[in-house]
Amino acid sequence: MDNTEKLYPVEILLLDHEEHEITTIHAYESQLRIDMTQVPDGWHRCAISDGEGGLDLIKHRAVADHLNDYLTKDNIDELLDENDGWLYSGGVTTNKERQTPIELPATIYPR
Repeated sequence: MDNTEKLYPVEILLLDHEEHEITTIHAYESQLRIDMTQVPDGWHRCAISDGEGGLDLIKHRAVADHLNDYLTKDNIDELLDENDGWLYSGGVTTNKERQTPIELPATIYPR
């Protein structure tokens, strides 16, 4: 039995509340919720939830309408806090420059 999980790289375009581009972050995607207490040092977790009007929402964590969790070395906590705790996702794309997944202990997921 494998005790690790592979997370694959993506890029997420962040948009402000008026749908203007802010930045693109490099992240690793998980279709399951990641346990905050198991996030490795130097990494940050964010989540995407299903938003109204066709654009998904990026948040610290998604309670309802959860789509995916992401681990990133890009700290967007302050950016989220400055924008009422959420931003729009302008899209999630495969990161063609970094196809190599990261492997983490399976304990990143709550039991």
